[in-house]
Amino acid sequence: MQTLGATDNLLAFEDFNFGANAWSQNATSDRLGGLGPVLGPFTDDAVSRTFQLPVNTQHLRVTFDVHLHGGWEAADAMRVMLDDNEVVSLTLADIGTEQARLDVSVAEGHSTAVNVEQTRFAARPAEPALPGVEDAAIISLRVTLMTAPSSDQLTLDLTARVDDGASWTLDNLAVVATTDGAA
Repeated sequence: MQTLGATDNLLAFEDFNFGANAWSQNATSDRLGGLGPVLGPFTDDAVSRTFQLPVNTQHLRVTFDVHLHGGWEAADAMRVMLDDNEVVSLTLADIGTEQARLDVSVAEGHSTAVNVEQTRFAARPAEPALPGVEDAAIISLRVTLMTAPSSDQLTLDLTARVDDGASWTLDNLAVVATTDGAA
């Protein structure tokens, strides 16, 4: 849950219940087991959105969920960029039925604080599954980025490099700009 202070401005909250028109790729789906509407699924597609910042923005908080579907392998990776600067790269290693180790590489020289929390849950099948057939678990990453703006706009870019059978979706995006309180 996010609480807004007196100098906080909610620029976006998107759970994709009402579409995704402002995104570079705006396909949404509500047919992925256990998830409501999400942006995606995507494989190697680059997805971006630009946000206009309020005057006197001092800090930005960007939070979102990335859901990893299918056969993610150790060579698969996701990149998160702010304003054409790579902030973080996410890779999975030691992928097994019970555990996947997440490697988070934060770009050097970037003043963005990064927090990534990983959860794993069993997908609820959209249709009755055949006996003995199990859907792969979905790995969900809650990403929080805290940064200072470099201009009057913020561009968020997400892209992945995945092999066959793997995909990703975006959900629960929130962008909060904190100003210095001056009008």
